[in-house]
Amino acid sequence: MKTLGTSLLLTFALGLAVAAGALALGLEAGVRVAALVGVGVSTAVGALALVIKTASPVSGGTKGLQALLSRQVVSLFLRLGTVGLGAAALQLNGAGSSAALAFVVTFFIAYLGQQVVEVRSLLAVRQSAAKPEVTP
Repeated sequence: MKTLGTSLLLTFALGLAVAAGALALGLEAGVRVAALVGVGVSTAVGALALVIKTASPVSGGTKGLQALLSRQVVSLFLRLGTVGLGAAALQLNGAGSSAALAFVVTFFIAYLGQQVVEVRSLLAVRQSAAKPEVTP
């Protein structure tokens, strides 16, 4: 997890893997589409959260920890709002509760994989910031 680009590629690869798994389940057409939308939305929001968390370096100490926690809270509320709006939109459009459930489940399956990528990326950013620069 050396760069943001590598972490983003891994996030998208995880999204594709979860989408392939959802396709392999053989769900009804409406439920399958909702599941795929859940994966897509989760992947997009996960990429945005990754950029939010790692875009600028975090300093050490209390201020750095506060900055990192505030970024974590922003990304968590972004995800919760997105999954809530998606499930509500499916219910209001008459897609049914099974489609809404498929959306939420695939959203959070992709989210769990993204958390591993985000943590590893943040640790890599922290380690590179902690290393002193060596100039010849």
